[in-house]
Amino acid sequence: MLDFVLNGQAMQAPFPEPNQSILNWLRTDLGLMGSKEGCATGDCGACTVVIGDIQKDGQVRYQAVNGCITLANTLQGRHLLTVEGVGSKDKLHPCQQVMVDHHGTQCGYCTPGFVMSLFAGHCNGLDAQAMSAALGGNLCRCTGYTTIRDAATELAAKPCVMPFDPAEVQGALQQVNADSAANASASPAFVIPRTIEQAMTAINTYPDYQLVAGGTDLLVEMNVFHRRYPGFIWLGGIEDMQQIEENAEVVRFGAGVTFNQLMQWSASQSAPLHALLDRVAANQVRNQGTLGGNIVNASPVGDMPPVLLALDARIELTRAEGVRQMPLSDFFLGYRQTALQQGELLTAVIVPRTALARPLFIHKISKRWEDDIASTLLVLSATVADAGRLTDIHIGLGGMAAIPCRATHTEQWLQQADVLAISSDELLTELGRDVQPMSDARASAQYRAGVTATLLKRGLKQLFSEVQKGGLSHA
Repeated sequence: MLDFVLNGQAMQAPFPEPNQSILNWLRTDLGLMGSKEGCATGDCGACTVVIGDIQKDGQVRYQAVNGCITLANTLQGRHLLTVEGVGSKDKLHPCQQVMVDHHGTQCGYCTPGFVMSLFAGHCNGLDAQAMSAALGGNLCRCTGYTTIRDAATELAAKPCVMPFDPAEVQGALQQVNADSAANASASPAFVIPRTIEQAMTAINTYPDYQLVAGGTDLLVEMNVFHRRYPGFIWLGGIEDMQQIEENAEVVRFGAGVTFNQLMQWSASQSAPLHALLDRVAANQVRNQGTLGGNIVNASPVGDMPPVLLALDARIELTRAEGVRQMPLSDFFLGYRQTALQQGELLTAVIVPRTALARPLFIHKISKRWEDDIASTLLVLSATVADAGRLTDIHIGLGGMAAIPCRATHTEQWLQQADVLAISSDELLTELGRDVQPMSDARASAQYRAGVTATLLKRGLKQLFSEVQKGGLSHA
């Protein structure tokens, strides 16, 4: 049986079919119809639900996620809150009442998703600006954004109201997780390891099971292409893979660190990286999508690989026989092909402090400002040696070819050049020696090449001007 808390009440339910999403399970098995399906790809937010996880300090942390791209069995030992549990027609919750008061409900189809995002922001104490930003993953098909934003602003000034007894939920989650601490399975077809060692055992025991962490890419493929798997090994229960550890030499990011965890870390560490992460997907997806998943998916348009390539990142790969490290630049072999071996798991990403200390320029070109795939992504990291000269040049490229890559030839050429005097045409020529851009629905090869050369020229100039000012900001 699946042990979890639903809308404040501890309950058990028969294990959902392993390929079933939370949204589908709610509507077909539990008869809870409030959550809607708009896109089935995590873009529209109509399916938004809130999940609470017990923390080491015993407190429960709540986050909004997309129910359409979250597997139902991941609810083991967690608190699922749906719009039915927030309030009722007889007693509206404040996050519902403000929507009514400001006429933010419009046609009503997407309203439950907005309500759940508002609830998550409300119980996390977000201010008006942050509350509005937290709605970035919710689309109103009636374009009534002003009224919804006004509702969010009013809600941010109100005290948090929980529609359930927090102490009862906390106790129920502690009990469920204590009972399952040594158990590495939710069901025979859905394994939830709690340690890396348990994960390695599961990988070798069930070699045909699909590994899944955030699942924000995998579930889209399952929904769109109707792919099904015999079973899953969910890595979301491994705390050791969700930590960011720092020392004087390196920063070690667990492969299970989410994009929103990275955002929190980068807020005080790297303004350019923080600005990029703010444009990655939307809040619900960033709450689940992981750094490791963004790498092992080996997508040519992944946002983090170009950044990590420019930062000399190494990756840690673990298997039953031991652990090995390799430069991230050696990991991508071809389109969706990596150096990951059978029985191996990406467990961490390691970035040198010296690389993080270098000035950094990041620019992403996409059709939408946020929640969109890059047409091209340029990352430039270098040290300014003297007037017109750079050293330690690292250029990461994404969205250009079959794999994310380093522009190594261009890097070497720039070492000998007066970078303030070179032209975009010269950069275009040199970049052409590193990569042959692709053409697809997002952009032509000619556009990708030209805009990347222009961005690189801009980045080179900005490195010098900002270093002279004593800082570097995102362009």
